[in-house]
Amino acid sequence: MDICFLPAWFYDIENKGGGLFFREQAIAIQSVAERCSIFYPALGFSYLGKENWEEQTSEEVTTFKYQGFCFPKRLTNLQFLYNYKIKKAFSLFLASRKGRLPDLIHAHSLWGAYAALIIKREWGIPFVYTEHLGKWTAATYSLPRHQLQQLLAIVKTANLVTAVSNTLAQRMRGICSTESILVTPNMVDTDFFTPLASTDDKQPYTFHIISIGDPWYTKGLDLLIEAVGIAQQQTKVRLQLTLVDNIPKRQQLYPLIKKHQLENQVKFAGRLERDVLRGLLQQQDVLVSASRRESFGLTMIEAMACGVPVIATKTAGALDIIQPKNGTLIDINNSHALADGILALLRRPNSSPPQELAAYAHHKYGRQAFCERWLHHYETILGERKSTRP
Repeated sequence: MDICFLPAWFYDIENKGGGLFFREQAIAIQSVAERCSIFYPALGFSYLGKENWEEQTSEEVTTFKYQGFCFPKRLTNLQFLYNYKIKKAFSLFLASRKGRLPDLIHAHSLWGAYAALIIKREWGIPFVYTEHLGKWTAATYSLPRHQLQQLLAIVKTANLVTAVSNTLAQRMRGICSTESILVTPNMVDTDFFTPLASTDDKQPYTFHIISIGDPWYTKGLDLLIEAVGIAQQQTKVRLQLTLVDNIPKRQQLYPLIKKHQLENQVKFAGRLERDVLRGLLQQQDVLVSASRRESFGLTMIEAMACGVPVIATKTAGALDIIQPKNGTLIDINNSHALADGILALLRRPNSSPPQELAAYAHHKYGRQAFCERWLHHYETILGERKSTRP
């Protein structure tokens, strides 16, 4: 079985863009399949350099990146150029494989799926499409007309369509007028994210809170800072808030930090390497996701895998992940309720045993569960395809 991942975003040739979890998923599939590779065409109007491509192999997963200029995707009258660039990039990818076609493409999010649609029309390779975008879960959001047309064509042509949460899947079913869209959650490496063997190193009289992700408005960091300020007024325990990721325009949060006199209690940690993030998570008392929208929530599961309970707003991802035994759900845009959740956990710190949190994350979102789920889907599609051949 030869599987090719095709993400809508990923690290480009200059290692910008993110999407590390796609690589982690590919490595997991590589461990149970004959071959798994990543094909990523980074096409955009902001790239003005010479067209370039590179191939890298690590942990037996080959990643092929193509980078080049293309007009904005919203310019539908120039869509033919985007289609041409996708076919050109995939031809180079095939040449690097000595012409061998993948058995199946696993496309991620709309533009990854659109590229897979172009490839299927040209080379006949079946594809599955998994949607991740959190903005689709907002009741007020509507797809632009050209994207809606592309989505309908993708759903009609794909061999399988899934979404990473129930809310997102239900939203897509309504948009596409079909009940055939399944739910397939993302994976967390629960062999890497694990609890500390001992919590003796934690500082006494300090309650450690962490939040991971940007941009700050989408992630509700203003609400979280407000909540920490409200909670601090009601406890003598020092609350320490660490905000992880680049967080562009973070200076807009400074007046709020000053208002609540949290200048020495809020730390901007920046984007962290994976092992550093794990070490930091293991030292926390709670992860708080105050997001205004979230299609899944990998950081919530990473925290649980490290034995850390979660307080989260009722976004699409949190509604699937959070249960009474592993965390607390809070209404969106409610800083006072967030403060109450923090204080409640502070007053009963042992209500969620670390090993139970880790076991839940491993059983539902670990590598084995992810691979079993997707191998079943891949084998079903390829088996059906084989049976229809003359």
